[in-house]
Amino acid sequence: MIDYRQAQRILLEHARSSGVEEIGLEQAHHRVLPADDLTRSPRRCSAAIMGMLASFGRNTVTVERSPRIALLTTGDEVVPAGAVAGVVQIRNSNRWLIDAALRKNGFSLSLCEHSTDDPMLLREKIGELLGYDVLIVCGGVSAGDADHVPATLASLGVRRLFYKVAIKPGKPTWCGVLDRRVMVFALPGNPLACLVNMILLIQPYLQACQGLRPDEPLGLRLGAARRKRPSLDEFFPVHLHGSPARVTPVSTNGSGDIRLAMQANALALHPAGCDHLAEGSEVLCYSI
Repeated sequence: MIDYRQAQRILLEHARSSGVEEIGLEQAHHRVLPADDLTRSPRRCSAAIMGMLASFGRNTVTVERSPRIALLTTGDEVVPAGAVAGVVQIRNSNRWLIDAALRKNGFSLSLCEHSTDDPMLLREKIGELLGYDVLIVCGGVSAGDADHVPATLASLGVRRLFYKVAIKPGKPTWCGVLDRRVMVFALPGNPLACLVNMILLIQPYLQACQGLRPDEPLGLRLGAARRKRPSLDEFFPVHLHGSPARVTPVSTNGSGDIRLAMQANALALHPAGCDHLAEGSEVLCYSI
């Protein structure tokens, strides 16, 4: 098991560009410009940069090619968002959570599939999706009888980079690479763990692939005291508000509680080895 900073370093070492392409200025918003005589360093096309490009007569621009990202959600109990869910079923919230998290940062899913926990079907689906630049698998990575994803990936030739990260939620996260060209992230199935991994691992990796420096967390004051067991780095939902800015913890019923979306707009870090954060403590925060 490694800490999340080690995991980030490993991923940044394996980041690679998907190349560049020429597009019209009208398509450039949120895309990444490689370094040139105008930008000096890779830049995402914000509103201000779009205006600058137009003022310099750039009707077409060269941008980093977006990586082709595939998502495979798994689980016998998972049904589509529009389906009627039985008493032992859950709707596929992670499919839309991951899609939205990617879009927020200028990326998008090229393909989304679902698999039951049947090992043969899972192997078939994963094998088909290993032709993409990035594969995100959601569910099936813990130690249960139906958690076949790590063994399936290994059998398909995916070389493990790390398995288990010292964070809560999201500890069973698995990551590997196939032939130095396909990055695979296998995430636990609960929603908050997916969100934590998107922010801590997948987003920095995708940014590095396009030459961008990963976003840095903000240090903000905690509006209420908080306790936890000190063994792991814990990321907890908070509401960022006020002037001067501060964050207030949002109560949940665990990492599977999707209702956190109603109040939380950031995640904050409660470090390992620290059982108590006093009100007014500075915590590292990541926007969601």
